[in-house]
This record gives sequence, structure tokens and C-alpha cells, in this order.
Amino acid sequence: MRQTLPKSNILRGYKAFSKVINHGVFFSGPHIACYMLKHEKPGEQGKVVVGFSVPKKKIPLAVHRNRIRRLMREAVRKHPFEFAEKTTMKKYFVELVVMYRSGHSKEMNTFTQSIVEQEWMQIQKQAEALL
Repeated sequence: MRQTLPKSNILRGYKAFSKVINHGVFFSGPHIACYMLKHEKPGEQGKVVVGFSVPKKKIPLAVHRNRIRRLMREAVRKHPFEFAEKTTMKKYFVELVVMYRSGHSKEMNTFTQSIVEQEWMQIQKQAEALL
């Protein structure tokens, strides 16, 4: 069994990201920010689609951007069910954009998987009120 986030659950494309960022609700933690857009979409109820963004301006090295993206993807993959259960009950299609928002490349050594998972769980608790 593959231990990856399925491609069907990954948000792609500039237009899709822009729509979520411009019309979605904003949640944040110290390192991670999240935009959430929920709407009714026939045949797609209970589905959560997630996009990941790490700004090149803050993290200039691609190696570091990819590491941060990988950590965020892993946190979402490990803890998806809290969102999925709530959205299935409410019959919504949820689009998320998860963004890295803090610091510089110098902070890379202190940015670990456990920190990302803790912040992801906090963001999910903030979002529960809306679902």
C-alpha cells in the first residue's frame, strides 16, 4: 500500500490556487497558513483537495522549499480524517491551500515534522467551527 497523498487530492494550477486564496477563509499558525474554500459540488461531496505553497521570496533555495512542501504534505497525509469526517457530514467539497509563511532559510534546521503536525492539528481545530 502506498503511503502517499493521492494525486486526486492535490490542488493544482494558478487559477485554482487564486480562487481559494481570494475567496477562502484564512487560518494560521506561527509557521503555516491555510486558506479554506468550501462549497457544494454534486458528486464531490466529502472530498478534500489540498494545494501546497512555499514562497520563493522567503525560501530562495529549491531544496529547502521542497523539504518544507514534503513536510506539509506528510502532515496532511497523516491527519486527513478530521477534515474528511466533518465534510462528509455536511456534504461539502473543501479546497485548501497550505502555505509556509515564516522565516528564512536559516530556520530550516528547527523546522521539523513534529512542529508541522502540531500546527496542522491547530489549524484543523480552527477550521472545525466552519464545517
